[in-house]
Amino acid sequence: MQPTKIALQNFLSYGSVEVDLANLELAAVLGANGSGKSSLATDAITWPLYGEGRYKDIDKYIRQGQENATAELQFVLAGETYRVIRTRSNKGRGKSTLELAKLNGGEWEPMSGTTMRETQDKIRDLLRMDYETFVSSCVLLQGEADRFTRATPGERMAIFSQIIGLDVYDRLQDAAKAKAREYRDQAAVKRATVNNLDTELSGRAELLLQQDGLKEEKAKLEQQIRDLEIDVEAQEKRVSDLRVKAARADDLEQRKSRIARESADIDNQLQNLEQKRNRLEQIVARGDEIRTKAAELEQVKKQLTECEDKAARERALSRDCETLERMVSEFERRQEAEIAGLESALESKRRQAELLNRVPCSGDVQAGCELLKSAREAAAEMPALTTRLQELNAQKNPHINPWQKTVEARDAVGYNEAEHQALRDRVPGLEKWARVLPELEQAEDNMAEVLQQSETLQRRRDELLKELRGVTDQLEQMESIATELRRAEAALFGAKQQLSDAQDEAQDVGIKLGTIQAQLKDLEGKAAQKKVLEAEIKAVATEEHLYIKLARAFKEIPVLIMENALPVVEDLGNELLGRLTGGRISIRFETQKEAKTTGKVSDTLDIIVSDELGERPYEGWSGAERFDVDLSIRLAISKFLAKRAGAKIETLIIDEGASCLDAQGREHFIEAINEIAQDFRLVLCITHIDELKEHFPQQLIVSKTLEGSQVEVVA
Repeated sequence: MQPTKIALQNFLSYGSVEVDLANLELAAVLGANGSGKSSLATDAITWPLYGEGRYKDIDKYIRQGQENATAELQFVLAGETYRVIRTRSNKGRGKSTLELAKLNGGEWEPMSGTTMRETQDKIRDLLRMDYETFVSSCVLLQGEADRFTRATPGERMAIFSQIIGLDVYDRLQDAAKAKAREYRDQAAVKRATVNNLDTELSGRAELLLQQDGLKEEKAKLEQQIRDLEIDVEAQEKRVSDLRVKAARADDLEQRKSRIARESADIDNQLQNLEQKRNRLEQIVARGDEIRTKAAELEQVKKQLTECEDKAARERALSRDCETLERMVSEFERRQEAEIAGLESALESKRRQAELLNRVPCSGDVQAGCELLKSAREAAAEMPALTTRLQELNAQKNPHINPWQKTVEARDAVGYNEAEHQALRDRVPGLEKWARVLPELEQAEDNMAEVLQQSETLQRRRDELLKELRGVTDQLEQMESIATELRRAEAALFGAKQQLSDAQDEAQDVGIKLGTIQAQLKDLEGKAAQKKVLEAEIKAVATEEHLYIKLARAFKEIPVLIMENALPVVEDLGNELLGRLTGGRISIRFETQKEAKTTGKVSDTLDIIVSDELGERPYEGWSGAERFDVDLSIRLAISKFLAKRAGAKIETLIIDEGASCLDAQGREHFIEAINEIAQDFRLVLCITHIDELKEHFPQQLIVSKTLEGSQVEVVA
């Protein structure tokens, strides 16, 4: 977006003024303090576009003593000319209007919506930026250029998070937690009611306990299955969509990856070539030690692989032991139950058979006696029962031997976790030496080719940068598709596996629950009320779980955004810094730091600045060099914000950028402004320092009069 005309009526310090910006490219906005420079270069642009600026009270934009204010802004976007007119009246309860139009064949074609909100949405969609993104991207306020870099490493992460608008996730996380607590309290009230019902239904306590457990488990499984089915369906669609996109982007991604890898390799080599000769000599001197450490690393890795194999075997055998142990217990339980039943039956039959010896009846009488008939039948059944009891007592548990053998096999694996960890701990230290081995071989073979390599690599680097710019333009919105696809495929596989496991488990639980419900068929009075409450509890618990997950997501989203944002800002900053310093200086962000004493890793945001002599922290560079770094990082953040919004920055407004600089710093400031101006259609630099006037090819001179502030355009 490039402003071409500003027309103001009773706006802030202005009475009536029109300013033609169409032919401006790099202009200084000059004038005394309080003359209205910032009002013209910032408020006169943001207020008509967004209805926002320095003041929250919109009536303050009306010139003192007046009742109405009008601000008109014309701008060019994508080859088309647009006009926005915003008015404000403080009469009565106050009234505002907003108009949007497009120039078509010399006539203004209305584009306004039916309400101001609709018109404002159209403007925001047209610019593809809201107010916060616009001012963060297109406006550099006084003191903002080095606000980020002069902060401590610990403060920088918070400042960057605030600039890109991540603080909103803290509020969302608090809201989600509050909602989860609300559902948790509801569930607690309902559970208390269920407990009262349990007391009233104590006669069927055991069955109800079993039923409740199975119902809860079944409900959770069913909810889990529904969630997983929805998740699988969504992830299948996402994978399908990403595969279509990835198919189109593969060639470009491969080219970009190849260029990036080659460019990174070349940059690393170029940074080190100046010092490489001395380093190579040192490496050659320690060649035997390096080779020894590299060989030791290979041996440690081999031992580590053996330990990992043992760990895997031990885990598998431990699971087998648990399964066999359960089988042993189950067999013994069933055997003991049958023995107890047989012993009880034998005792009953024995008592019946004793009647044959106690009743003094003759044979003929006994034949017709019903009492003794039952005794004779009991006596006839006892031998079979006794035989079965003897068989059961003699029967051995068939699972004990496999279980014992599996335990012995697990113990024989010989896995030593301490030894395993010790090997892991040795690897990082040995890897440092192993990484030097290729450099040692190169030093021995290519000592004399260092200077020639530098020239060749520099030429190749220039070619790659040109090619990379072309590829990057085509991959603006597709650069993360490959990573998303891999994650999506892995997530889909895991979701399908979870769904299958949950369905199997739900089927088993359903069978058990059906058996118990058949026994409770006639107990549906107050139990029905309990079921309703339990269903409500499960629903509330599900809602609580979802809000807990949502709160966790709102906590993790800013981390992911930050991890993706910083490399982009670093690349954009290096692109501009390379132009400002002739490719001599580059920056690198470090987000984690290991404490020297404890070894603990903590979050930070260090700015490492490097040149041909090596790397130093930001604080160790000269004022002019830090200014280049400040400006490059701040503009990189601006470009990142605009790119994230899907827009392109064509206008840059710098408010009092040189007010705190000395004469030499101002001269460097002018050089930097002229360099970065190549990236923008219009650059406005607000300053009250008249001596800078001659350094700008164009000026907007603001002066305050009794009729209001006036503007003179000097081109």
